[in-house]
Amino acid sequence: MKKSYVPAFAVAAAGLVAFAPDALADDATANDPPAPAPTEASFPGPAPTTEAPAETPAVDSAEVDDEGQTLPKLKHVAITANPLSIFVGRWSVNFEYLPARHHAIIVVPSLWTLSANSNFDSNKSETSFRYLGGELGYHFYTGDRGANGFFVGPSLVYMNMKVTEKLTNSAGTTETSASSSLYGMALDIGGQYVAKGGFTIGGGGGLMWVKVKDDTKGTNEPSIKLSGTLPRFLFTIGYSF
Repeated sequence: MKKSYVPAFAVAAAGLVAFAPDALADDATANDPPAPAPTEASFPGPAPTTEAPAETPAVDSAEVDDEGQTLPKLKHVAITANPLSIFVGRWSVNFEYLPARHHAIIVVPSLWTLSANSNFDSNKSETSFRYLGGELGYHFYTGDRGANGFFVGPSLVYMNMKVTEKLTNSAGTTETSASSSLYGMALDIGGQYVAKGGFTIGGGGGLMWVKVKDDTKGTNEPSIKLSGTLPRFLFTIGYSF
């Protein structure tokens, strides 16, 4: 039987590898390219962020009532008119301004014209009335949206009245006129509805006390006599914003 043997140089090489691993490792490292420098991503833990901190939400400036309920946005202005008064010759517009919720200042300029004709035998009479003036008042509203809800409030009334009378007969035509000032006060109560979109409608009634200061001069001029307590009927339609 032949003897198997390992060449002596192979045994020597194996011995060097077995007893000098550090030397081989150092030699291999020297021949490898340098390792890249560590980056931030190689470190444990969450990556740093450069985002700005979230802004603190703005505080809601909406008004709330005593129970913490959010109130609707206040409509400070209401412009309304009474379309029915046109049929009796009265033209007026209601301007309401609310400096604060529930409280309204109301201004009502108005013009009222009337005329009457009469014929008696050969005499023809034409009489015309013109009322120009307005009101300044206050309304308290129970609603939260604006000039809405039930309301009550007083007003001051002033009007300048002028009466012109034209008389025509066989002798010709004569014309006379007289002017007077009407002043007084009123108290109204009623209700008004204001929709979210601004449509406004309402109605009510009240009483008005008036006194006429007669400025008539001369005995041939017609006189105006009007004073006392009169009823008031209210109807409004318009827009709030």
